[in-house]
Amino acid sequence: MLHYTDGFQDLHTKLYEEVLKGNGFRLDEDRNAIQIVYDVSNARPEPSSGERHPLCPKE
Repeated sequence: MLHYTDGFQDLHTKLYEEVLKGNGFRLDEDRNAIQIVYDVSNARPEPSSGERHPLCPKE
């Protein structure tokens, strides 16, 4: 089990320190994630096939 209570406040600071040391992710490592986010952001909504979340309004 993971516990996030210790050191959580410094997480971003530690991450940025590692990036500045050259230990961050490279663009070629992130390319798939960037492409997925781009595709989802630019996708056109498609009509529902009948199944939908109960909180989703009907068309």
